[in-house]
Amino acid sequence: GRRRGMKAGRLKYKLIVRRPVVTANRFGEKSTVWERCAMVWAERRKLTGSRSDEVGEAFADYRTEWNVRGAHHIEEGWRVEHMGGHLYTVVSVIPNIDRGFNTLVCERINE
Repeated sequence: GRRRGMKAGRLKYKLIVRRPVVTANRFGEKSTVWERCAMVWAERRKLTGSRSDEVGEAFADYRTEWNVRGAHHIEEGWRVEHMGGHLYTVVSVIPNIDRGFNTLVCERINE
């Protein structure tokens, strides 16, 4: 049968991939910097929004799913930044080996 993969035309969003790098200062205090490690094309599969109340403050809570080529190394806990859009934390990476891509399940970071 014909092999179904990702269609390049659907990869219309640019994502900057950032990985956490933990550094320590001379006092031994640790901090995390987000190092840019890749720029990838992605297909947005799903975008859902809701409101949540925390400590009496309401803010929007967005989750989205992106499909990216399986060759890109992205891990849970990393961040992706939608060019011209928002910053997200990668909550989980779901491989689809048969079709050659990974689905990134992400939550928007409210900074």
